[in-house]
Amino acid sequence: QVKARGGLRIVFGLGTGLLMLHVSHALGEGENLRTFLFGILIPMAFTLGVLAGGAWLWQQEIAGDDILRVAVWCIIGATVLIIGAVLTILYEQAEGVIMSDQAFVVINAASGGAVVGFVIGVYDIRQRRARAEATRWSRQLTVLNRVLRHDLRNEANIIQGNAELLTENTIDVETKARKIREQAAELAELGEHAKKLERILHSDDVEREVVDLTSFVETTCGHIRRDHPEADLAVSLPDAELVLAHPLVESAL
Repeated sequence: QVKARGGLRIVFGLGTGLLMLHVSHALGEGENLRTFLFGILIPMAFTLGVLAGGAWLWQQEIAGDDILRVAVWCIIGATVLIIGAVLTILYEQAEGVIMSDQAFVVINAASGGAVVGFVIGVYDIRQRRARAEATRWSRQLTVLNRVLRHDLRNEANIIQGNAELLTENTIDVETKARKIREQAAELAELGEHAKKLERILHSDDVEREVVDLTSFVETTCGHIRRDHPEADLAVSLPDAELVLAHPLVESAL
């Protein structure tokens, strides 16, 4: 919040200060139409653009660091064009040409530089947000890929093991066939989980929902006991545990 307020103060302060200088210039001297249009009106429109941009930043849900970054770009843009204007004035003087209204030439350059800096700043933060989003997606997909490969490997190993046991005459064929059917169903369910994960990861606004965590844990424990009957699993759960959870909580368990 501090950075956001600081950035907005810079943008509004820069725009307001330049606008007041342009208004002073417009009221203080009589200018012909062409001079008024190109020397006052258009630069004044640039400052109004900076103020409008500040109002837009204020209404948007943008992080304080990003708002401050746009403000810094405004200052950089104004400074660069001021330096360019001063160098141009010095060059003209060296050639024996004295430019009139030198101060307002510099102010006009600052106005143009400020609005250009604002546009560059907005583009910069959007690019940064896009890169951050791409990095987040990459990490999520890496985790999803690792989890799915792990689960697929486990289910496939169980099916393969039971299929091999079917060739032994001493093995209960019906039990092993049922086990294979159950694991095949698990694979199909895993595919549905993958679809759900992809849908939620592509959603920008995921609403949390009230669920009974106890039932999810009991279901998960049931799967563990079925797949690993040799395991000693002890769980203590309340009758119900209602929580506000992400839709992927069951998949996470």
